[in-house]
Amino acid sequence: MKYTVLQFGVGWSFEMLMICEPYWRKFADVHGMEYRAEKVRANPSRTPHWEKVFLINEWMRDSEPNDVLIWADCDTIPLRLDADPRTVLDAGADLAMATTACNNKNSGMMFIRSTKTSSKFFDSVWCLGPVPKWGTRWNDEARINQELPYWIRKGLTLQELPVEWNDCDRMPVRAQDPVVKAWHGTDKTTAIRRMKEEAAKITWLS
Repeated sequence: MKYTVLQFGVGWSFEMLMICEPYWRKFADVHGMEYRAEKVRANPSRTPHWEKVFLINEWMRDSEPNDVLIWADCDTIPLRLDADPRTVLDAGADLAMATTACNNKNSGMMFIRSTKTSSKFFDSVWCLGPVPKWGTRWNDEARINQELPYWIRKGLTLQELPVEWNDCDRMPVRAQDPVVKAWHGTDKTTAIRRMKEEAAKITWLS
C-alpha cells in the first residue's frame, strides 16, 4: 500500500506552497511516503481551485487498489513528525474529511483511499463541474459537499478526519496539539504571514 502527499500551487498560492513544501516533503520522507508538488496547471479549463479534483482523478488512474492519497492544500503546514498518518484512515473507509463550523466537509485536508467508489465519486465531482451561481471561491468544495450525500447512499464510506489533522479557524473545535495547521479561508496576506510565523517555530526541518 503506497501513501502519497499531493499539493498544488500557482499564482498567489505558489508563495504559500513555497513556504509549506519543505515541511511536507520532510514529513513524507520520515513516514516513507511519496511527495508531489504540482506547480504548473494540468488542466486550465477551469479556475485553479478545480485543479485539486483534476489531480486527484489523475492520481486515481495511476494508483493501485487501496493506495492512499493525502491531499494537503498549500495553506497547510505539518507541525509534528511523531504522528503516524497511516493510522488515520479507518480500514474500509474511502475518504476522511473534517467538518467545519458551518457543518460542511472541508476539502483542504483529505485522506483518500483508492477504491472503485472513491474513484467514481471524484470523477462525478469533476464531470458535474462548478455549482451554478456559487462563484469561483471554494466552488470545488461546494460540489464535493453537494455530491457526498448521494455517494454515501451509493456506498461511499466517509470518515471524520480528526481535527488534529486539519486545525484551522473554520473548525468548531481547535486541536490542542495539532499535527497539521491550516489557514483555510484566511486572506492571502494574513495566511502567508501566519504561515511564516508558524514555520519559524519548527525545529525539525534541518
